[in-house]
Amino acid sequence: MLIAGFIAGGVIAAAVWIFLALACRRGRNWARITGTVLFGLATLDTFVGLAAPVAAATKLWATPVWLIALTAVVFLWRRDSSAYFKATAR
Repeated sequence: MLIAGFIAGGVIAAAVWIFLALACRRGRNWARITGTVLFGLATLDTFVGLAAPVAAATKLWATPVWLIALTAVVFLWRRDSSAYFKATAR
C-alpha cells in the first residue's frame, strides 16, 4: 500500500510539473512563480530527506533530481526568459 501511495504521488507530481511547463511555454508568469515556490518546497524536502535515515539509493536519486530542478528554475529567471514572459503577457 505504501508503494502504491508513492507511485500515485509521483504521478501527480509529474502531472503538476508538466502542467506548469506547458503554462510557462505559453508565457504565463504565474506558472514561473508557482514552479519556483514548488522548487523551494522541494528543496526543503530534499535536504530533510538527505538528513533522514533512508536508503542510500534514495539519496543518490534525490540529488540529481534536485540539481535538474535547480537548473530549470535558473533558466526560468534568466534575462532572456524574463523578456519572453513579458512579450507573451496578456
